[in-house]
Amino acid sequence: MITGLLLSCSLHALLAQDTIQKKMIHASSLTLRTEPPKDIHGALYQVKDTSILFSTSSAVKDFRMGTYLLSEVNVLDIQSIHIATKQHTMLGILIGAASGFVIGGLVGIASNVDDPSSWVRIPDSWAFLGGGILCAPVGALFGGAIGASIKIQIPIQGKMSNYHSNKKMLNNYAIKKY
Repeated sequence: MITGLLLSCSLHALLAQDTIQKKMIHASSLTLRTEPPKDIHGALYQVKDTSILFSTSSAVKDFRMGTYLLSEVNVLDIQSIHIATKQHTMLGILIGAASGFVIGGLVGIASNVDDPSSWVRIPDSWAFLGGGILCAPVGALFGGAIGASIKIQIPIQGKMSNYHSNKKMLNNYAIKKY
């Protein structure tokens, strides 16, 4: 299971970086090779040769105050690593907003009745724009939720070969670089 000690990070000697910023922290989880599988949530702190240091927190304030713990987890105990990136969320928001705008615009045009007895006629371009503006925020919310749920999954399966082939990518998401 979890090998190594829980390390208290109030010791500033462990922190090679004084100013950990929000963009450096990616919410992550480990699935351990236990029966039943156990998930640990937090952030990937450091990638080592045969183990990783995993933080119990993914909050910037915890790193700044030193109120988090690190667990050293042996590679042989890891089934998979899941990393959530902010890029997926932002891309989802952009795609969702654009989709919502287009769909709302098409609904606006479709609902714009061409009735000769009506004394008010909204041009199709205005109907498209109005419908798009109303629906873009809804699309952005849905897109952001979908984007946030997309995670990078790295299967380790307790194999050093899988770990070493993904080590460079893992290091990109680690707070402290190897």
